[in-house]
Amino acid sequence: MGRVKLAIKRIENNTNRHVTFSKRRNGLIKKAYELSVLCDIDIALLMFSPSRRLCPFSGRHGVEDVLLRYLNMSDNDRGEPIQNREYLISMLQRLKRESDMATQLANPGALNEKIEEIQKEIYACQQQLQISEERLRLFEPDPAAFGSTGDIDNCEKFLMEMLTRVVERKNYLLSNLAPFDPTAPGMQGGNGAQMYVHAMKTEEGGGMGAFAGDAAALWGSEDGQNPGHQIFGGTDPMIYLRHVHI
Repeated sequence: MGRVKLAIKRIENNTNRHVTFSKRRNGLIKKAYELSVLCDIDIALLMFSPSRRLCPFSGRHGVEDVLLRYLNMSDNDRGEPIQNREYLISMLQRLKRESDMATQLANPGALNEKIEEIQKEIYACQQQLQISEERLRLFEPDPAAFGSTGDIDNCEKFLMEMLTRVVERKNYLLSNLAPFDPTAPGMQGGNGAQMYVHAMKTEEGGGMGAFAGDAAALWGSEDGQNPGHQIFGGTDPMIYLRHVHI
């Protein structure tokens, strides 16, 4: 005799219903897996057992990723609008974050590697902050930090040279500014003086870029003597200017 075909209707016996679900669930998951691999597609299955237990399955990407892709489609491509679409997207994103976190916690090795990587980044930032503070300290020297008169002389020489360059740059900018002519085209009316002041500020702003370049050049002097290096032990030849008062 051949195999008796099972009628497609609800199985009344509770035990038989659970057994049938378990067998057919495994077969369905196997077919879904084969389909995702053979056809290179995204697939997601959500099933609830007769006892209301969730039985999810997904292929290359998680169930949340597949559902997010579905929700992000246009209504025309999807075939119908979805109520509370934005809310569903936010909930799926939260579930995805929680799922990723649970996966990391289940794999302590990967979590420890991530923590170690973050700690290295923090240490690198702290080192960079310390170097930057030492650069800025050169323009606000602490007399108590000098160990000899030679250190003081080097610092004084450096600051005087920088001041000289600032004055030279200021004189250059002032000598290249045209005098204000109220009769010039576009200068009539109340906006003429404002336009002139704006032009002066633009010229001065452009000058600071060149001055910063001069400061960097002075830091690495031709004779190889670096006053900032001698005083503070820095090795980076670049300096960033914060405030310079004349």
